[in-house]
Amino acid sequence: MPPEPPVVGIDAAAEFLGRPLDWRTFPTSANGRPALINYLRRPGSPHYEALVVDVLRIENGKIVESNAFIGARHVAAFSMPATLEP
Repeated sequence: MPPEPPVVGIDAAAEFLGRPLDWRTFPTSANGRPALINYLRRPGSPHYEALVVDVLRIENGKIVESNAFIGARHVAAFSMPATLEP
């Protein structure tokens, strides 16, 4: 996610996604493609904050592309709240 460099390859993606962060993720769809609505609870925060919608492109059963729409406004477009309780 900008301004960070892209994460390319299965090993790099596994390392990136395996970071010890406290996420809540909800499956959905966007424009007919599978998508994930993601909330992050930062250390010391009492709640999860809407952060990003990831829209996936899947080929032959594998994720080949993920487009990240960063910001609570994108989560709100799916009628999801800006925050979640733990």
